[in-house]
Amino acid sequence: MSEKDTAVSIHVSIADKKFPIIAKNQDEEEVYRAASKRINDMISKFRAKYGSQADPLDFLYLTAFQHTVALIRAERRNDTEPILDEIEKLNRRIDEITKE
Repeated sequence: MSEKDTAVSIHVSIADKKFPIIAKNQDEEEVYRAASKRINDMISKFRAKYGSQADPLDFLYLTAFQHTVALIRAERRNDTEPILDEIEKLNRRIDEITKE
C-alpha cells in the first residue's frame, strides 16, 4: 500500500459544524475537502443574498437542492442508454439486411 493509499481521519466543516470522516486515500481526502468547500461557498452566497431573514438550516436545504439539480443535469448529459438502444436497433436492422 503506497502512502497515497493510506486511510486518514479528517474533519470537514460544513455550516460551522465539524464532521469526522475517514478518507481511504489522498484523492478521496481532496474530494471531501473540495465538497466541503463548495457547500460552504454556496451557503455563504445564500447568507449574503438572504441575510438574517432565513433560518440557517434553509441555506443547507437550498444548497442540497442546488447540488442535486446540478447532479441530475450531469447525469442526463451522460445518459448513454438512448444511444445504446438506437445502436442495438441499427445492429438488428443490419443483421436483417445481411441475412437477406
